[in-house]
Amino acid sequence: QRQMCIRDSRIAGQVMTPHHEVVGVDLSASEAENRARIASARYDTYPVYDGDLDRLSGIVTVHSLAGKLVVDRPLDVSASLEPPRYVPETASLLGVLKQMTVTGAHRLFVVDEFGSIQGLITLTDVFEAIIGDLDVLAGLTAPEIVVRDDGSWLVDGQLDTVELRDLLRVGSLPGTGEGRFHTVGGLMMAQLGRVPAEGDSWQWGAYRFEVVDMDGLRVDKVLITIDDASN
Repeated sequence: QRQMCIRDSRIAGQVMTPHHEVVGVDLSASEAENRARIASARYDTYPVYDGDLDRLSGIVTVHSLAGKLVVDRPLDVSASLEPPRYVPETASLLGVLKQMTVTGAHRLFVVDEFGSIQGLITLTDVFEAIIGDLDVLAGLTAPEIVVRDDGSWLVDGQLDTVELRDLLRVGSLPGTGEGRFHTVGGLMMAQLGRVPAEGDSWQWGAYRFEVVDMDGLRVDKVLITIDDASN
């Protein structure tokens, strides 16, 4: 099996979402303001803080708040908080990836030498950065789309999500509006919430996406089939 060696001199502070762009639940804000933030951003997790990200209380998932959001109950996040995890802004991308693998936390808060939170880095951030570098180094040709006899598609993991959207004739794809990934491989990582393995799949409406080949940590090929029974 081919092995991938990550040689990337960039650090967490260069890849993270900066402090001022991090969207979260502010305990000092009104209920209406926090609901508006969640509705407009549409992430699956949010940091919870009191007035400023440096006064971080933890992380809350949309899943844990789903019932309250739907029935318009008070957003009491205290019972749903998960502890935050941190990484130095000088940590290498490989170091960040290793910490995420060991802890199981796919979102780490980036801190500077004085202990101040500078931003947030996610698993998708790391892999989008790594995959982008691999494309340049390998001199990859245009990602291909193969139409199979049964009507399914075998697509390259590097296929742009805009091209995928056109292929499927859909107006949007899950998570692409956040700008956190731009390839089919990034889409698979975001939906699975981890590094995919061959055979991993997820269902979106009538479409089933299955990882059929990995190249080290990179999603190489994805098989897209249509489940007529889902229509």
